[in-house]
Amino acid sequence: MAGARGFLLGLLALQGARAVKDRG
Repeated sequence: MAGARGFLLGLLALQGARAVKDRG
């Protein structure tokens, strides 16, 4: 299930980037 792990990691990275964008 390496693909699922990569997908989760990508999702976390996207959420982090979105949070940073919201912060300004």
